[in-house]
Amino acid sequence: MRSIANSRYDFLLERGVAVRQGLRFVRNELPSILAAPSDALSPRMLRIIEDLAGDWRRLDERIEGLSKEIEAIARQDAGCERLISVPGIGPMISSPMVAAIGTADVFSKGRDFAAWLGLVPKQISTGDRTILGKISKRGNRYLRVLFVQAAWGVLIKPKTTPQQLPERPTRCTNR
Repeated sequence: MRSIANSRYDFLLERGVAVRQGLRFVRNELPSILAAPSDALSPRMLRIIEDLAGDWRRLDERIEGLSKEIEAIARQDAGCERLISVPGIGPMISSPMVAAIGTADVFSKGRDFAAWLGLVPKQISTGDRTILGKISKRGNRYLRVLFVQAAWGVLIKPKTTPQQLPERPTRCTNR
């Protein structure tokens, strides 16, 4: 996806049509650029950009179809359904997690799973002595990336909902 957007951005920039970098900006500006041809873009260049836009649309449709298929499969699995109830975890994270660890019976606690994944230091305890190892990052890299992204999503999500907003004062107290 990004390479298609970058190639379109590069084609446009070479011809003197400046578009702000980023997928969202290229998507927003592309229809207006193609609708109002300028002297900077030749008919051949317009066809190439239209072909790239068609490729982008087909990729979007394919990704959407695969996402719906993964979501349907995750909704049928009890383990995935249980994981989806956790904030930040959806079908795209729950399905590879269940595929990688199954029911997670091999882990006695969540910290063991986090250590296996490479998110926290490995802990070796004997009696009253606790030894923390290093964060190995040897676990499933794909799952680790997904969990970090899910954590960011939960942290960035607004904390207030319309029901939690404070009441507005009925009259102005400043004079």
